[in-house]
Amino acid sequence: MNIIVTFFDINDDTGDVITFINSDGLTKAKIFTPLKSTKMGNTTELQFNLTTSQVSMGEKFRVCALLVDHDGIICKIGENSEAERPEIIDFRLATDDIVKIDVENVLVQDLDDKDNDNDDQDGEVKPTDKND
Repeated sequence: MNIIVTFFDINDDTGDVITFINSDGLTKAKIFTPLKSTKMGNTTELQFNLTTSQVSMGEKFRVCALLVDHDGIICKIGENSEAERPEIIDFRLATDDIVKIDVENVLVQDLDDKDNDNDDQDGEVKPTDKND
C-alpha cells in the first residue's frame, strides 16, 4: 500500500514539518523542510510505503502533519481501499484547520538529574513542574 501525502500552499513561513501515519499500533514518520523539497511551485509530496499486513484492506489510518514553527497540527483520516492505486491525503496549509498546540504548557521530563536521586526504582517517569 502506498500513501501519497501532498502539501499545498507552502510559503517562506511554513518551516519544518513532521508528518506521520498511524494505524492500529503502527506509526511511521518523516521530517522535512517543505521549501527545500517543493516540486511544483508551492506544492510538495511525501510517500509512505506500507504492507497489507501493516494496514489491512478497508482499515482506516490517520495522517498528521506537525507544523513545528507554528506549534500546530493537522490530521486527516484515510482508508486502505481495494483500488490498485495509492491512497491520497492532501493538506492545504492555507485553508485546513490547524489545531494549535500549547507548547509552553506541555509537561516534559527533566533529563538533567542533578543530584542523582534515584528514588524512581520502579522505572516510573515523574513529570516535572514547568515552573522549576
